Amino acid sequence: MFAQTVRGKLLDGRSPIPFASVGIVGSNYGTSSSFDGDFELRDLPKGKHQLFVSCIGYKTDTIELHVEEEDVHLGELQIEPSSLGLD
Repeated sequence: MFAQTVRGKLLDGRSPIPFASVGIVGSNYGTSSSFDGDFELRDLPKGKHQLFVSCIGYKTDTIELHVEEEDVHLGELQIEPSSLGLD
């Protein structure tokens, strides 16, 4: 059985993070966030997964995700800016 969708919104404070890579570690499931920071992954198999979020200028983050038979709404995910800068 597959979940219908896993969705959420990536934010830096109140600002959306567009074009970030979002996917499941160790799989071919992935997408990019929209201009408004929204993302959606479809047809994930049931079970535990590690969701990753990666974007230039931000720390890569992973989130444990438990997929059952229902949609998973992660809501707003705050992503931290990277402390690395150009000197």
